[in-house]
Amino acid sequence: TVKQIVTLTDVGSYSSNATSLTEITANWRLAVTPLSASSKLILKVEFSLNTTNAEIHLFDFYDVTNTAAVGSGTAVSNRRACNRAYRGQGTDGNDSGVMTMYAVINSTNTTARTYTIRTTSETTGTATTYFNYSNGDNAIYGWNTPFTFTITEF
Repeated sequence: TVKQIVTLTDVGSYSSNATSLTEITANWRLAVTPLSASSKLILKVEFSLNTTNAEIHLFDFYDVTNTAAVGSGTAVSNRRACNRAYRGQGTDGNDSGVMTMYAVINSTNTTARTYTIRTTSETTGTATTYFNYSNGDNAIYGWNTPFTFTITEF
C-alpha cells in the first residue's frame, strides 16, 4: 500500500565539474517524514544532462540529514559505490542524455530526513556537466528540460 508520495520539480539550469561526489544543487533537495518505521522508500529521479566530454560521471542519492549515501552498490576493490554511472557522449553542446535513478531503502524510523543528488567525474575538475539544459544555445537544437524527484513510501 502506498502511504505517501512526495514530489519535487525544478526547471533551473545547473552545472558541475566536481572532483569528488558533490551535491549538484540544494534546489534538488527533497524532504520526507516517513509515516512508518517499517516502510520502504522508493527514491526516483529523472533529469536531462549534457556533457561535451567522453568521461565517466558518477551519481548517487545522498541523505543530507544523516550524511550518508543511500541505496548505492557496494564498492569492490578500488571502485566507488554509486547509484548510477554515465559516460558523456563527448560530441557537442546540444547532445542530450537522460538520467533515471532509483533506490529502495528501509525507512527504519519516522524521523524527517532530506535527500539530494550528488555527482563527480573521473578527471580533476575539467569535465563540466550541464543539468536540465544544453551547453549549446541554438534556437533549433538548444533545449531546457525539467528535473523531477519523487519519493514514494509503501
